[in-house]
Amino acid sequence: MKPYDAKESQECKICGFIISHNKQGWFTSHLKNEHGLTLESYLIAHFYEPEDLNCSYELCDGTVGLNRGKPKKYCSTSCSSKGEPLVCVLCGTKFDTSTRPHRSTKTCSDSCASKLRSMKAAAWHK
Repeated sequence: MKPYDAKESQECKICGFIISHNKQGWFTSHLKNEHGLTLESYLIAHFYEPEDLNCSYELCDGTVGLNRGKPKKYCSTSCSSKGEPLVCVLCGTKFDTSTRPHRSTKTCSDSCASKLRSMKAAAWHK
């Protein structure tokens, strides 16, 4: 993915209008006056591919916005503040603290937690 750069030559993918750069906002004015679009909505619809706008947090399916024409890394501050996803010790599924409330949790669900407790109790009695 090549990010948007206002210093490069701009070509409108709707009508073919070409301008040498957008440093003074002429391309943005063209989009607003001729097509009724903002630069951000134009870039999302016509410049970037949908996979370029995915959130970088691996458990999130959200779409990121743009910051000065370039995609943000995360869709929200909650995604950016999350650490690495945890891995369930029983089934190997990745999960985060929104599904289980504590970072020290070792399992992804109540059923896995129940299985882990019974396995540890059985091992203790041997």
